[in-house]
Amino acid sequence: MSHDIEQHTPPPSPTRRTVLTGAAWSVPVIAAASLAPLAAASGTPVLAFNQATYNGTACGTITGASVSVTTNGTPTAGVSVTTTLSGGYTFAGGSATYTGVSDGSGAVALPAITVPGVGGTVSLSASSGATTTSSTVASAIPQNGAYVKYAAQTSSDHAPHVPTNARPLAAGYFLATNGDLYKFDTLVDTNVIDATGYNYGGTGDAVVYTKADGGYLKYAAQTTSTKFSDVPSSAKPLAGIYFLAPNGDLFKANTVVDTNVKAATGYNYGGTGDAVVYTKTNGGYIKYQFQSTSDFFPDVPSTAKPLAGIYFLALNGDLYKGNSIVDTNVTAATGYNYGGTGDAVVYTKPSGAYIKYQAQPSSYFSSNVPANTEPLAAGYFLGPDGKLYKNNSVVDTNVTSATGYNYGGTGDTVVYTKAAPC
Repeated sequence: MSHDIEQHTPPPSPTRRTVLTGAAWSVPVIAAASLAPLAAASGTPVLAFNQATYNGTACGTITGASVSVTTNGTPTAGVSVTTTLSGGYTFAGGSATYTGVSDGSGAVALPAITVPGVGGTVSLSASSGATTTSSTVASAIPQNGAYVKYAAQTSSDHAPHVPTNARPLAAGYFLATNGDLYKFDTLVDTNVIDATGYNYGGTGDAVVYTKADGGYLKYAAQTTSTKFSDVPSSAKPLAGIYFLAPNGDLFKANTVVDTNVKAATGYNYGGTGDAVVYTKTNGGYIKYQFQSTSDFFPDVPSTAKPLAGIYFLALNGDLYKGNSIVDTNVTAATGYNYGGTGDAVVYTKPSGAYIKYQAQPSSYFSSNVPANTEPLAAGYFLGPDGKLYKNNSVVDTNVTSATGYNYGGTGDTVVYTKAAPC
């Protein structure tokens, strides 16, 4: 299709590039809230952890944890209790489960818990008999740097100057918690509130962001940023130079293109092909920047999550492409574009991980990827244990956060941060 070039024409793209990473360490905290009673009935054992919070160091151990067993408030001996860890945490010896019998004081002493380098929030459960209850296990996430990996490269590029707490963004950007915005290993702005990176083809990287005085756009090939003073500082920056304000105003640069918008996702399909997918109270929409009106999808629920590539994920698990349901029972999904009409969606179901290209009638099943992974653009998946997958293959481990993107055709890329290896 042909279209007019808007006022913000992307600068010409140079040639391919290299990338980044930084290093650091933080202290994981395992928070195990007291477990709820197994049952309210009299005579049924009640389980509880001995601490509300367990603290540990990445790659270290946690000792002194135990589960108490009481019946009608009295410590109970001889009860078999199975405790289960997740997310890479293990008991001494390498198992994620431990079964012990309560002693005379009603306690089951747990073996030392080994903290993985990836940290993170996991679940800790205890069970006795047929009834099981669980609690949350929270760990601070230790990180040791920032990376970018291109699918065509065997190794990742490392950015040693990027802070360990930076959030990875598409197109090789990172946003630190102090507001510093990096392009690979280079600081490009400060006091940034929020940001979204995107690619418009080849090395055409850009970042859309907000500061206290409004919205901004910076192309990687330009030394300065373009400011949009009419955009509220509280607006959410979206790819393709869109911003969604808390009051529902949807901006394209400085111009409001729609109102009463509930949620939105921007993307680019090459050059000046910016588009925004969004929902309102009456359904789903897409607006291409060169069109004066939006396309309407009345069959899409207003509560659906808009995704790049004109996909929507409904609360009941229905996955839409425009007005059409392309799959069901979907638990999480991320859409993306790999140039022109090359739309695709990466998603998970209880049965596993999938990717569907718009031009193909069926989805690809990634049999080696667990169902509880986070789907990322460009066919990447991030597991709770820190394993980063590209389709069916593990490409890195100890990963704490990641964002995938595509720079055209087979140019799949992932931007991520890692924890220090044990």
